[in-house]
Amino acid sequence: VTALLPASTTCNGQQWVALRGTRLFAYPSNDGTTLRVRIGTQLVSYQPVTTGFGEGALLVLVPTLPAGTYRVSVETVEGTSPDVPADDVTCLSGGGSAPSATPAPVTAAPAISGIVPSSGVCDGSLQVAVLGSGFTSSATVTFGGAAAPVTYVNANTVVIRPPARAPGQVDIRLTTANGTSPNTPADDFTCLSPAPPSGMPPAGTGTNPGSSPPPGGTGTNPGSGTNPGSPGTGGTQNPATTGPVTYTLYTTYTLIAWAGPDNAVIANLLAANPTIRGRISAIWWFDPVAQRWRGYFPGADSIPGANDFTTLRSGRSYFIAIRPGPSPVSWVVP
Repeated sequence: VTALLPASTTCNGQQWVALRGTRLFAYPSNDGTTLRVRIGTQLVSYQPVTTGFGEGALLVLVPTLPAGTYRVSVETVEGTSPDVPADDVTCLSGGGSAPSATPAPVTAAPAISGIVPSSGVCDGSLQVAVLGSGFTSSATVTFGGAAAPVTYVNANTVVIRPPARAPGQVDIRLTTANGTSPNTPADDFTCLSPAPPSGMPPAGTGTNPGSSPPPGGTGTNPGSGTNPGSPGTGGTQNPATTGPVTYTLYTTYTLIAWAGPDNAVIANLLAANPTIRGRISAIWWFDPVAQRWRGYFPGADSIPGANDFTTLRSGRSYFIAIRPGPSPVSWVVP
């Protein structure tokens, strides 16, 4: 968790906060409960805005709680987010009281205080949470001057789907019957360049751009799909056909062609190299017959259904996910 917007709110079971973080992903190898959010010790409801292995965002419904400060944590198969100051939400005095059945009408002009995420590929499929004040259910939003579909959440939050446009910075402006939000740095969104086209060069060149494997994606190109993560770099391997094989792995993803022993048991390989085991968070393989991604998660071998495969096959291509840290790292396979 890297930020909560707003970091304080009335905790009456009706307010949403936007949670920004990394590696916010519900993994496909389980039943959809592999991404959970807690405020304090309570499991809470959330709506995904953007999810992936890079920057992502969720809208989190704050439950009814007494005044105080509570930790917001996210759980996935990789573990629980560390406790950091950025994950604290403060329930204001008076929180816990029931919301009014007839809330006071909004009369102030709208203002935008933040957007989550603040950048992304503007291909027409992105969702962005707009945070601020003075929002109404009839609000309209422009994205770089073009109208964007709006989903109203409450007077402080709407979710928009920006239209497709070229890379560059744009302003988000929200209009109600009371006026239009002023143009400030808080409403700036950066449209990024799209991922490199399919048809990546083979692993071993050290230059392939390698997009992150998208669980649930379709097609045979390991890099297509609906949830691209942060880009990686192609791995390198030595040309030897016998003896040790060395893979150079980059944060976050590296595409390799397995040249080690056929049917090598992954758990045994990682047990023999604790340093690498501590850095690898997942290994992905796209099954062209089933048209789905299959994943292996170190440490989950004893969890039924957690891993789709347990061995590496000679000549097959895999995406190796590396946790943040010094990069690159070398994986030497006997």
